[in-house]
Amino acid sequence: MSVKKTSEKPTKSGDTEAKAIDYGLIEQSLGYLLRRAQIKAFQSFDKHFEALDIKPAQFSALELIDKNSGLRQSRLAEALGIQRTNLVGMLDKLQERDLIKRAPAPDDRRSHALQLTPAGAELLAKLHKQFHIHESELIQEMGEGNSETVRQALASLSGHSQ
Repeated sequence: MSVKKTSEKPTKSGDTEAKAIDYGLIEQSLGYLLRRAQIKAFQSFDKHFEALDIKPAQFSALELIDKNSGLRQSRLAEALGIQRTNLVGMLDKLQERDLIKRAPAPDDRRSHALQLTPAGAELLAKLHKQFHIHESELIQEMGEGNSETVRQALASLSGHSQ
C-alpha cells in the first residue's frame, strides 16, 4: 500500500502542510485508474476544443456520421455506447448548429439517416487538426511506447481490437 501526496492546504496558522491520502485498493483498480485517465483526457480535450464548442461525444458523433453517411440514429447510439434518448438531444443540438441533417432512411421511414452538412464537414476538418494536437500531447505525456501498448489494451478491453 502506498501513500499519495495531495495538494497542499493552508493550516490555521497560514502555513501549508501536505495532506497524504492512502488510496488502498483503489490505487490498484483498473476501473479507478481508467476513470482518472479519462478525466485527464477530457480536460485536455476541453482545452483544445472549447473554442469550437464541441464536447467529446459530439466529436465522436460527427466523425462516425462523416465516415458512415446515412448511418441510422439507433446504430450511432449503439456505436457510441449511449442511450438513444440521450443521443436525440445531442443530435438536436448538432442539427440546430446546422452541422448534421436527418432524413428518413430509404428503407424505413420511421428511422432517420444522418449526414453531415457542408458546415459540419468544414467544422470537422478544424476538429481533426485539434484532435491531432490533443492526441500528440497525451502521447507525449504518456511516452510513445507506452501509448501504443495502452491503446491496444484499451481497444481489447473495449471490444474494439485493432
